[in-house]
Amino acid sequence: MMVERICGAAAPALLACSLILIPAGSAAGGSAPAPATVCLSDPSAPSPAPPAPSCGGGGIPLPPPPPPTDPPEPPPVDPPPPTAPPAPQPVPPAPVPGADADQDGVVDSRDNCGRPGTPLVRNADQEDGDSDGIGDVCDEFDNGGDPVQTMSVVGGGHLPDAYTRLLCPHGSRARRFNVGVEGRDLTRQRLLYSFELSGLFCYQPGGSITGYRELFSTSRQTAWPWEWRGNLFAPRGFGVGARSGRVEAQGKFSSCVFRWGCIRSITPWITVHVYNSGAVTAESGA
Repeated sequence: MMVERICGAAAPALLACSLILIPAGSAAGGSAPAPATVCLSDPSAPSPAPPAPSCGGGGIPLPPPPPPTDPPEPPPVDPPPPTAPPAPQPVPPAPVPGADADQDGVVDSRDNCGRPGTPLVRNADQEDGDSDGIGDVCDEFDNGGDPVQTMSVVGGGHLPDAYTRLLCPHGSRARRFNVGVEGRDLTRQRLLYSFELSGLFCYQPGGSITGYRELFSTSRQTAWPWEWRGNLFAPRGFGVGARSGRVEAQGKFSSCVFRWGCIRSITPWITVHVYNSGAVTAESGA
């Protein structure tokens, strides 16, 4: 094997050469040359650089590439800072002893038109004609008396025969009724409460009352300061086997002022009279 050195004209300046290893006797035969070894110049070598054992002209062998390394792990993410607790809500101030908000000469704690739950109205005389704890000038309803109570018109009609046969004994007919009582404030003309009784009764025409079904009573509407306090007794029927009967119910409404308690109550009652002719009448009171 022979070694042939090939350097260009600029080889001394660049200190770069190519060594081509040619097997002996191959030049004449035209065989393909062996792979060439490429050398790079060494910038730290002195000038002129001494020839390297494996590369002529002061070159150094190209170092192998470094092995691949894993990418660095991302830095840890700090957790979000804790949420600050909500600011405490301010506590409303306590009533000032001896305060007189409406400037009528009566302290708020004793004023029947200035304490919580009553309108702020000046009333130095503190008149209270109906003794309900609320002064006449700021009373929510008619001064000097309870709400005026009225009864609504009796409603209802006969049930279809197919439905009647499911609810009533054989040979009976069924009639619905619905009666309401309303309490109104005559001064302001507004509804304060309502109470209602409904149901149906079975009867044999010209015979007797054979039963009662679907009896129900409850409040339908209330307005401040009145509250529905419930039934004193649920609706109940009487007179089965007689030519006439009745259904009774009673409820309770109370007038309750904020944090001062309930100062009075109304107990409306309703009585519905039924007859073997299918007629219905009613009366009410409080």
